Amino acid sequence: MLITIRREAEQDYFTAENCCRNAFWNVYTQGCYEHFLIHSMRTHKDFIPELSFVLEYGKKIIGGIFYTRSNIIRSDSPSVPAITFAPVFIEPKFQRQGFGKKLILHSI
Repeated sequence: MLITIRREAEQDYFTAENCCRNAFWNVYTQGCYEHFLIHSMRTHKDFIPELSFVLEYGKKIIGGIFYTRSNIIRSDSPSVPAITFAPVFIEPKFQRQGFGKKLILHSI
């Protein structure tokens, strides 16, 4: 089946958030919040929509990655501008097959 990585579009928001919720549900804590993080990030001034990607397997979104601007705070010098990716997620039945790595490498 064909794998496609493309920029996230507005019509993908709900599907991407549900995919993220599925990926993190009960993994680190009871329930999860990562899907709400994505929802909130999209309206934040530091969100980088040009680095918002979804991964499709066939025509179905099975993963995604999102970036924000950030700063590395150092005690001995001024802060250093950076970007941070999180979350990166893959639907549970597709995990451990290299799809997350593909998203990270594509976005880099």
